[in-house]
Amino acid sequence: MGTVIINPYINFGGKAHEAFEFYQKALGGELNLVTLNPNGPPKPAGPDDSIMHGTLTLSDGVVIMGTDGMAEYPAKVGENFAIALSGTDRDKLTKAFEMLGEGGNVKQTLKDESWGDTFGWLEDKFNINWMVNITKDQA
Repeated sequence: MGTVIINPYINFGGKAHEAFEFYQKALGGELNLVTLNPNGPPKPAGPDDSIMHGTLTLSDGVVIMGTDGMAEYPAKVGENFAIALSGTDRDKLTKAFEMLGEGGNVKQTLKDESWGDTFGWLEDKFNINWMVNITKDQA
């Protein structure tokens, strides 16, 4: 049986660098920012790169995740937040994705991604955004 983790995921609408650096100053922790790489898996982000995915990991294990977002899904107050489920328990996470999508809007079905995981996202019937990332079990 694998793991399941839950974290907040924020669409900063083009201000991810600024936001993450601010939160790191306020909270401490280790910052990791990556950008799209047209030639393969995501790569570390430079100061002028758009942020595909960022994490701020605090010493107590709390993780804040976020992105600059995508033009087709602009950051709107109230819609710029998602609950991210991740882990290695493929069966549990797949079932959660399917059930959360019932009566909602699946924005991306679960599919293998360039970073090596299976990922999908949706808006449930209560207008809450969910992201599911199934990490390959390294065991």
